Amino acid sequence: MSLDLLFEPSDAAPVFEPASPAPSPERAAHAASPEKGTAATEPSRRPIGDASPAPSRTRIARNIEAVMVAKELEREGREATPEEAARMLSFVGWGGLAEVFDETSDAYAAERERLKAGLTEREYAKARESTLTAYYTPIEVARAVWDYLAMAGFSAGNVLDPAAGTGRFADAMPEGMAGLASITMVEPDPVSALIAQHAHPGMAVQCKGYEATTLADDSFDVAVTNVPFGQFSVYDRRHAGEGMLVHDYFFAKSLDHVRPGGLVAFITASGTLDKKSSSARRELAARAELVCAARLPDSTFRASAGTTVTSDVVVLRKRHERISNEEAAGLPWVGTVEHSDGVRVNRWIAEHREAVLGELEVVSGPYGPQLACKGDWAEAAASLAGRLMELASGSYEERPLPAARGGAAAADLIEADPSVPDGCYGVVDGALWYREGDTMRLYGGPKSQEARIRALAGLRDLGREYLALQSAGADDEPIESARTAFKAAYERLVEKHGRLNDKPNVIAMRGDAYAPLLSSWEDPVDGEWEPAALFDRRTVRPVPKRRTAADAAEALAMSLNAVGRVDMGYMESVSGLAPEAIRAGLSGRVYYDPALSALVTAEEYLSGNVRVKLDEARLYRGDEDMEANVKALESALPPDVPAEEISLELGATWVPAAVYEQFAYEVFQLPRSHRVEGSRDQISVAYSPELSQWRISNKGKVYGAKVDRVYGTRARNALDLMEASLNLRDAVVNRTMYDPAARKTVSVVDREATIAAQSKQDAIASRFRDWVWEDGARRAALVAEYNRRFNSLVPRQFDGSLLSFEGMAADIELAKHQKDGAARIVFGGNSLLWYCVGAGKTYTMAAASQELKRMGLASKPLFSVPKHLVGQWGIEFMRLYPQASILVATDADFEKDNRKRFVARIAAGDWDAVIVSETQLAKIPLPPELEARYIEEEKIRIEDAIDQARMSDDAAKRLTVKQLEGRRKRLETRLEKTRKHDQDDMLDFTDLGIDRIFVDEAHHYKNLFTETKMRNVAGLQAGDSQRASDMLYKTRWINERTGYKGVVFATGTAVSNSMTEVYNMQRYLQPQTLALAGLNGFDAWASMFARKTTSLELKPEGSGFQVKTRFSSFTNLPELITMFASVCDVKTAADIALPGIPEARRENVALEPSPEQVRMVAELGRRADAIRSGSVDPASDNMLVVTNDGRKLALDQRLVIPDLPDGDWSKTSAAAQKIWGIWRDSEPARGVQIVFCDLSTPKPEGFNVYDDLRGKLVDMGIPAGEIAYVHDAKTEKAKARLFEAARSGEVRVLMGSTQKLGEGTNVQTRLVALHHLDCPWRPSDLEQREGRILRQGNRNKEVGIYRYVTKGTFDSYMYQTVEHKQWFIGQVFGGSGAASRSADDIDQAALSYAEVKALCAGDPDVKERLELQNELPRLASLERAHRRDQAELRRLRDEVCPAKIASAEEAIERLGGDAATVKARKGPEGGFPGMTVMGAYCEKRTDAADALRAALVACAESYGEAQVVGSIMGLDVTATFQAGTGCFRVGVGHAPAMTFEGADSGIGAVTRIEREARNMERYAASAAERLERAQAELAAAREGVGKPFRSSGACWR
Repeated sequence: MSLDLLFEPSDAAPVFEPASPAPSPERAAHAASPEKGTAATEPSRRPIGDASPAPSRTRIARNIEAVMVAKELEREGREATPEEAARMLSFVGWGGLAEVFDETSDAYAAERERLKAGLTEREYAKARESTLTAYYTPIEVARAVWDYLAMAGFSAGNVLDPAAGTGRFADAMPEGMAGLASITMVEPDPVSALIAQHAHPGMAVQCKGYEATTLADDSFDVAVTNVPFGQFSVYDRRHAGEGMLVHDYFFAKSLDHVRPGGLVAFITASGTLDKKSSSARRELAARAELVCAARLPDSTFRASAGTTVTSDVVVLRKRHERISNEEAAGLPWVGTVEHSDGVRVNRWIAEHREAVLGELEVVSGPYGPQLACKGDWAEAAASLAGRLMELASGSYEERPLPAARGGAAAADLIEADPSVPDGCYGVVDGALWYREGDTMRLYGGPKSQEARIRALAGLRDLGREYLALQSAGADDEPIESARTAFKAAYERLVEKHGRLNDKPNVIAMRGDAYAPLLSSWEDPVDGEWEPAALFDRRTVRPVPKRRTAADAAEALAMSLNAVGRVDMGYMESVSGLAPEAIRAGLSGRVYYDPALSALVTAEEYLSGNVRVKLDEARLYRGDEDMEANVKALESALPPDVPAEEISLELGATWVPAAVYEQFAYEVFQLPRSHRVEGSRDQISVAYSPELSQWRISNKGKVYGAKVDRVYGTRARNALDLMEASLNLRDAVVNRTMYDPAARKTVSVVDREATIAAQSKQDAIASRFRDWVWEDGARRAALVAEYNRRFNSLVPRQFDGSLLSFEGMAADIELAKHQKDGAARIVFGGNSLLWYCVGAGKTYTMAAASQELKRMGLASKPLFSVPKHLVGQWGIEFMRLYPQASILVATDADFEKDNRKRFVARIAAGDWDAVIVSETQLAKIPLPPELEARYIEEEKIRIEDAIDQARMSDDAAKRLTVKQLEGRRKRLETRLEKTRKHDQDDMLDFTDLGIDRIFVDEAHHYKNLFTETKMRNVAGLQAGDSQRASDMLYKTRWINERTGYKGVVFATGTAVSNSMTEVYNMQRYLQPQTLALAGLNGFDAWASMFARKTTSLELKPEGSGFQVKTRFSSFTNLPELITMFASVCDVKTAADIALPGIPEARRENVALEPSPEQVRMVAELGRRADAIRSGSVDPASDNMLVVTNDGRKLALDQRLVIPDLPDGDWSKTSAAAQKIWGIWRDSEPARGVQIVFCDLSTPKPEGFNVYDDLRGKLVDMGIPAGEIAYVHDAKTEKAKARLFEAARSGEVRVLMGSTQKLGEGTNVQTRLVALHHLDCPWRPSDLEQREGRILRQGNRNKEVGIYRYVTKGTFDSYMYQTVEHKQWFIGQVFGGSGAASRSADDIDQAALSYAEVKALCAGDPDVKERLELQNELPRLASLERAHRRDQAELRRLRDEVCPAKIASAEEAIERLGGDAATVKARKGPEGGFPGMTVMGAYCEKRTDAADALRAALVACAESYGEAQVVGSIMGLDVTATFQAGTGCFRVGVGHAPAMTFEGADSGIGAVTRIEREARNMERYAASAAERLERAQAELAAAREGVGKPFRSSGACWR
């Protein structure tokens, strides 16, 4: 038994389910119960721990002992012995024991330390927090409350204890109720909840605050508790406006959960009844009546909690209907009266003095006089039950029982008939009912529909019986008899009520859980619904009878099909073989996996991260022989990727920081002083995974030719640029300028300086690519690390032939790729089905779901699908599995009034599948505490990183503390928002029992927010899609629950614009794989797989330049694709031979441009020139507008200027001719054509392509009624009618946009032609368009696809661009894998200036010439920077470096001599060597100090001249007085002079002079280092001088 206690109120709350279900009201009704007014029989009570009165230290000791026992049980995963249970029940809470948590006091230090040692930090904090509220109930009082409830008539039912502590009320419950009453306990303190669970096995315990629970309304018969005491409130959206303190809030919320007529019996502070404000009591009185109350002596809690407080027992009974607040305000218990001395008491208490079990006295309280009840609490407890019964004005109302079947016909509620499925209509005893759980509600709808529903429900039952016989493999005779009856009933229903899918029948059964099954019994044929095949023949495969395995191999196959794993016990039972014989027969087929401690198949063991498995096998020391494992894994290892094939860029996070440090030391020729580890000036490189950030310390403290000139610029040195490159940032240099319009100084990009800086960045990156592989040892280490991280995965192959697909319709046969895809999901875990249009991903997911259910590997799968496909999904699922129990959401189910009820149905039912729309799934909330836990986990990681950075000696790491603190603060803000998040008061996603989630059209969720340090990168999602974030958290929860085996995505377009979309798919499906590879965050991923390019581009609106970064290419593709292939199953049209797909006859209809189009294309070029030159206002024209106008112009010139003429050259004229000819030729078969146009939409006024084309078609003779726009179908129902009209041939020309007529549209039945009037941006859009016609179910064997292209316009370029993108996707993800280790990306924005000019000129070479022209200013800028660098290098070579060398050589000579002199005369270490001052020798420092003072004073009289004032260790001491500052410059030998601020420096001055003399050796060494550095600079300058200008290759691509 284990309980996660690191939560509440902001984390997911565990719910400990009882071992057996609560007794039903029917069962309780038949239980023996005492008569009202008598106490329950009590032969014995549960043993209670020692809670006898005791001093604080004893109670603290008991509490700690109870805690330790509970934690021990948690660790050992076992139940408590009676003795341990008694010790735990001695726990009395921490209320009144706050002193043990007082860190300033040593009184309980030992106990405090023991408690800290036994609890986690969170548990300890929660225990400390509970001192405010946790005053545990004396057992005698709890027993008295139970006795009263028994007298009042309660004997069985559901009981709620919303502030349970360790379960005192559960302890006190009479044993006579134990089998009949079920208690649900709620307790926020993790330790108390843990004790409650261990002390009460079988009872449900929720570890969360009561405000965080989502218990069903009206679901409890009785609520009992001792409510928390405290002057504070809790947040609950439902009660947010009521302003109640915590004890009043518990009454209000419990009245939500207790049914009408049920009782709330709470112990509460007297303030509940006595406080002056009556607002809370008025609200409670409107919802409940006071049955009785009793006031307890203030000593009641002294023994158990060490506190003196007057408390009441208050019993309320929930009203069946609320009364008005005015009526409630007049009730006696709502008001108060004065008792004495201005102290008030509740009016009901004043009128019922017998309710006071003691004497009322006015005593002094913390806020003035207050009323207290004085008396013997033990006597009060003994008389409490009887006194309450005497005072009671009412009693417990037993739960109204459903009428027994055959009982009163007028009853609205009866016990459920087991033969009627849940959520279905059924006829019982001649009446029509609707089943909801354990009860059935009498049909109350329109009488006109009742006969229809009865007929449909009867047919449903006959059909289910017929299908069940088929599945069971019954003999022919009973199956034929059932089929005959079923078919006859269907024919009678059709004759009287119409087809099953006729609108009245669909509406009548839309609330029935089996409505999709009924719909699946008819197929659309020529626009009419016809009976499906099951009316004439068997369509369900019988469940195969268990057979005997002939050998071990067959036993293995049977085991995998039955339970989804290698199960030795199962294989023994089906084969009769001994385990040894089975292992021998499966040699090489199964392996023992030491990580799982289980046998697994070879396919599983020899795939995945085989390198990790190999290490595990080599380290294994158990009983299994690993020799075969090691050999097999070694054979499975992928060949090592050699260095020459690895693309390694600056910033790759897997490269050790020491490599980057060494690169900087060697290439930038950093001085030795910057290489000393631990020194203040050390140049060090460090990486923070928490921030995904590289830092270089002290990068501004170093100077030199390599740093400032060769690899750096004046604005940014080489280390600064290297740090930017490590963080994938491009250097930008800004300058300030005065903006006269804004009248302020603004910062703008310095174009020339930025170009120079980025050129140096490219030079650094280029040098790193060569340098990193030059050293053999470094090369070997990096290659080994690369292969360990990124070349250890072996994709698994899946064989769907192992699965039997029991229960699948017999007339449906899955294709091989569908079976293999289902096997991937069943055996492999998280999966992405990237299937081309028509490949059958719907059936693949449904089949996998059913197989998981059959094997017991899944409990309740949920399917998220686009809204318009929900109904279709339900029908397809039932067509594939006619006996499945599925729940399909309708729009009405998620309306606000119905949502809570529907979600409860999801939770309560044992569904094979729950199908909801994307928007509906988003309305099922995650618990705020779950999201808060994720945030809290990240916050803890950040705090750990802060601690490590603070303790580090590495300056670069110390610098990250500030950023980490900032990140932590942002997380805390987000956490606070989460805690205040409002949501519907209903079950949340984690309460539904969902353990598998299947997501259709998963590309709808690819727009996840990407956290990155890169700026302004094309293709990255800048905003945060709430839908995507919600899905990320839900999949994360599923992943945690299933071990990354519960998430399945399916799409036809996983990648449509950029390879960065792969990363987001990996975040959903394989976050653990990314983490294992060290790719924590997008920047780490991009540093491994992406190569970017940066350019200064004209802004699309034309207003100046912007730095734009794009991913130019992706590298190390085989490793990326192998990683992705672990979850992704790609199937293109070329991979599978889909039956029934028509052959496409493609035709490009090329049109000559009109004179106006020729003129306007040229005008587009002139507009582009004007935009580029800045002579046009960006608000009036820019490149985005030019691109859009160019595309419209290619479609029709009238879209740009409506008054322009039409002619034969227009696309609508050409398309009309084609469409009319095909319409005429396909008339016998009622052929249908589909027309796509995205750049124009139908509108009532002005020109549009749709109306123009339809007008021409009508003029040619096509009836207007046979032409339809999808835009006219405003609702899903209207769309369904339109699509059915197209399938039947009633509508023969269907026009629409890709968005409205693409994905999910099934109109292929009669499609003979498809027309592209324009070209979309994305290849996925083109694929979705053509997927409407190239699809199974199209009865035509050949179809036409027509592209209309206007010559000399944007059309040709657009189609070339889309085809290039599609080629890229096929190259990378095609079945043969990546063609190379790198490939260009496919991201595309608005057309560039060069592209527009090339299109306008009709000459492809124009683009290249313009790009070269655009390159000239950049090259000129770089050439100027090169000339400046050459001049500086010549100055360094001819002047600066020679002077530095001469100076250093002179210093070495002089300082070397001084060092030798000192070495010869140096006295003992620490002793004063003596000093001569003004000719007098001083042996002591004090004497020398006095003499030096006099010498300096004398020196001051002749300021400006250096004077020898003495000597030390053979070196002259000179002094110079500086009159301007009043300071002395004192020199020792040839060392740099020191500054003394006055003559009177005392012994300190002598000590400084002595230290300088002793440091001569160090000064000489420093001079030698200066000489070495100057010589290195001279060498670098000589090397650089005279180098020709080069543009750094393609540095500005």
